[in-house]
Amino acid sequence: MSEPQATTQRRRPGRPRKPRAENAPPAMSAEATGTSALTDDDLTLIDTGETMAMLGGISIATLWRLIDSDPEFPAPIRLRGKYRYWMRGPMRAYVRMRAEQAEREKRERFAAKAAARTR
Repeated sequence: MSEPQATTQRRRPGRPRKPRAENAPPAMSAEATGTSALTDDDLTLIDTGETMAMLGGISIATLWRLIDSDPEFPAPIRLRGKYRYWMRGPMRAYVRMRAEQAEREKRERFAAKAAARTR
């Protein structure tokens, strides 16, 4: 008799994969890297799926486009063959930097509109 097959939800294009705990490498400690400014949580490695989710659910193509075109984007770390990981701390810093940049640009746009209305 055949066993029932488990049904899995089919992934749609652009939908990031859920991170798999069994593929995640162990977190690096601050003592191992010689840095004290970063916490252990900042040194935790995250996989491609979690990185895409952290960046707002972007697609894999957009992720590689960011890697190739944005010099501020953190470089991936290759540990095992084709798998790439990022450190959580630099990714958080990148997201924070982009949020601050967007806020600055928004303030500049509003200031320019206000200046144009007063003329």
